[in-house]
Amino acid sequence: MFALFFRKEPSHIPWGQLGAEYIIESTGVFTTIDKCQSHLQAG
Repeated sequence: MFALFFRKEPSHIPWGQLGAEYIIESTGVFTTIDKCQSHLQAG
């Protein structure tokens, strides 16, 4: 499965509902563990 999202706020992406195992974040914005937390909290 391949899913593509265009969301400014990562917490609005339903990673958990999709059963995502791997996520590629390629904006260059979320470069630290602290900045990545919203992705992790989304699932």
